[in-house]
Parts: sequence; structure tokens; C-alpha cells
Amino acid sequence: MKQQIKQGFLNVKADINGLQDNVAVLESNNNDLREKMEVLRTAYMELSEVVLQMSDMLNNTELVASRSGKRVHTTKCPFTENIKEPRSFESVAEAMTMGYTACACV
Repeated sequence: MKQQIKQGFLNVKADINGLQDNVAVLESNNNDLREKMEVLRTAYMELSEVVLQMSDMLNNTELVASRSGKRVHTTKCPFTENIKEPRSFESVAEAMTMGYTACACV
């Protein structure tokens, strides 16, 4: 009986040690994820700043896209000659929210 109790305690101790090891791994993984999230957050902020700067540069430029197309163009782009029913945008950001991507002319 004493041997069974002793073995039970040893099993519990082993389980606790295993759980502590698992917690240490999870904490390490959590720290890694936090670091990666911070890198992504920084990259996102930098990219947002670039997009805002580009948007500011284009504020005085007329942007158009075909209603059935996927790209937004400046009115000086040669591709706009073929657009029969143009859709106008005030900014690249506005066009992007509508699902358009920017042509190289933008």
C-alpha cells in the first residue's frame, strides 16, 4: 500500500514536471508570436504611411477605372483610351476599397 501511494506521488510529480515543461514551451512560443506581431505592426504602420503619402501625391490626379475592370489608372494612361464607361475615384485608397488595384501609371 505504501509503495502504491509512493508510486502515485511520483506519477503526480512527473505529470507536474511535464506540465511545467509544456507551460515553458507555450510561454516561449507566446513570446515569439508577440515579437513577430510587433514586427508586423511596425511594417503595417510603415506601409500605411507610404500609402498615405502616395495618396496625397495623387490627390490632384484624376483616377479612373473601367466598371468591369480591375485596375485604376490616371487619366493620362494609354489604357484609359479603351474605357467606355469610366468610374472616377478621388484617391487610390478609395479605388482599393472598391476592389481595384493600381496600374503602373499610378
